[in-house]
Amino acid sequence: MALTLLAANNAQTVLAAGISASATSLTVNSGTGSLFPAPSAGVSFFKLTLIDAATGQLTEIMHVTARTGDTMTIDREQEGTTARAWSANDIAANMMTAGTLSYLLANFQPLDPTLTAIAALVGAANKLPYFNGVDTAALTDLTAVGRDIIGKATTADVVSYLGVGTGRLLGAPKVILSTGIYTPTAGTNAVLVHALGGGGGGGGCAANPVSQASGGQGGGAGAFGAGWYTSGFSGVTVTVGNAGAAGTAGGVSGVNDGGNGGTTSFGSLLSVSGGLGGKPGASLPLVAIGQSTTTNTATITGANLFSYAGDDGACAILAKTASPGSISGRGASSTYGKGAGAVSLQSDGLAASGRGAGGSGGISYASAAAQAGGAGTAGIVIIWEYA
Repeated sequence: MALTLLAANNAQTVLAAGISASATSLTVNSGTGSLFPAPSAGVSFFKLTLIDAATGQLTEIMHVTARTGDTMTIDREQEGTTARAWSANDIAANMMTAGTLSYLLANFQPLDPTLTAIAALVGAANKLPYFNGVDTAALTDLTAVGRDIIGKATTADVVSYLGVGTGRLLGAPKVILSTGIYTPTAGTNAVLVHALGGGGGGGGCAANPVSQASGGQGGGAGAFGAGWYTSGFSGVTVTVGNAGAAGTAGGVSGVNDGGNGGTTSFGSLLSVSGGLGGKPGASLPLVAIGQSTTTNTATITGANLFSYAGDDGACAILAKTASPGSISGRGASSTYGKGAGAVSLQSDGLAASGRGAGGSGGISYASAAAQAGGAGTAGIVIIWEYA
């Protein structure tokens, strides 16, 4: 900390007695010491210049570090001057020097209200200065937690330090409708993934003689899984499960079934199977009866948040009455798609809409041709990226 430089106007006197070149104190004429500042040792000082009375050509600049009455403690040879012996009645004056100007420039701020506001604050441990108005400042607490957060280099570091698990959402989610490589947005540190398998196709149905009818089962919906991943997701292959094909016209099991929906996967982190294709409808007498059905099954891995198997496709219902009293099996709806509705007139099944939903089965009446089922829809992957 710099010592405070003191000064007094028109402070000049003469030495009461001579001093040697090694003296560390001097005395001025009686009663004239009060013309000069009174510095405190280790805190303040003032400049004193001695000038010989005989010629006015010899000088020595000293620092006065203490004064008691007319006696001054001195620090010799300042600003390049040389210590020498001085005589009684030589002049002693508090004068402006080059060192005085340099000291002022080095130790005092320019007249600026902003800096003055800051300089007025008294710093203390765990305090931080801030402006609370125009050129006014105050101190606020700066806790250890605050210091730690300020010292973090990235948003991810702050999130990790706070232990909240997630950062900010990086824009709109990425909707992936076809197989490809996933490249995260720059700054992504975690992802929330929804995956849906492809929907199954509806089953076909057989041709019918008199007094018989047939109807195919609807396709099942794809399985669904949701997962949260903080590593291993960059550059993974995203596979979108294909749509289950429509069952071909006919009622032979294993031949005219709707196609199974394909498996959807997000690398090795998450995988969900597609919905099963609907069973074909054989030709049966017109009695109140439901055609055979297949229970939808699912294989799901890596869904660490939530998952469920897709719904079953509905079976066909054959009525005792003639056309159009029967209906085909309806396709199952999924999280992101609508299953195809049942058909009641002689017709192929309908295709599903959206993603991961099942197609409906075909329907055929007495003395009518075989009908095909309707196709399911492909799966989907949706990715939310977090910093």
